[in-house]
Amino acid sequence: MEHRDVSPILKDLAPDYRFPDPPKEVLAAQQWLTDFWRFIGELLNNLHMPQALPADSSALGDLLHVLLVLLAVIAIIVSAFFVLRRLKYLDLQRRQAQGEIVDDMRLDAQGHRKNAEMLRARGDMRGAVRSLYMSVLLTLSERNIIDYAPTRTNYEYYYMLKADTRARHVIDRFRSMVDGFELVWYGFHDASEALYQTMLADLIAVCDATEVRS
Repeated sequence: MEHRDVSPILKDLAPDYRFPDPPKEVLAAQQWLTDFWRFIGELLNNLHMPQALPADSSALGDLLHVLLVLLAVIAIIVSAFFVLRRLKYLDLQRRQAQGEIVDDMRLDAQGHRKNAEMLRARGDMRGAVRSLYMSVLLTLSERNIIDYAPTRTNYEYYYMLKADTRARHVIDRFRSMVDGFELVWYGFHDASEALYQTMLADLIAVCDATEVRS
């Protein structure tokens, strides 16, 4: 089959053909990408990093590569933050279990309650919240409802309470105190006056409910 050569005809028509202008959106996107590459290049130059970015805004592959690198850096920073926070949390638990954080390990339940009042008066609300928490643990221990030990977890104390008929109906009060203590001591939340008063009310309710009456 013989093909006709149309190149002469196209050559004659080309001067009269008017190519349409590209859409404004395409031009705006191209300008935005060009400005973006210029910004990245200047940023890397200021950081004294080797510039491996092309000036051509159509290099989508290189753009994706840069974005992936940036995402990886962000992921590393976020991961490091949570790892350090977790290590600090574990260190606080270890120090609390070993009695290194405070020097009040010899106080009994009543002593911790008085200590909480003293710390609150001095403005140490974080320490006051901890003393209320220690007071409820030692109160339950002194009444043989739980077997207190610095190495035990709050989950163990919770199941001990469930096993004792005197304390089953104050489990919610105990959990409320545990939640308040952990938010302040391990969650790094501010200890407010409202939280202190809530925990104090919970402590009084636990003490009244578990008191041995003759």
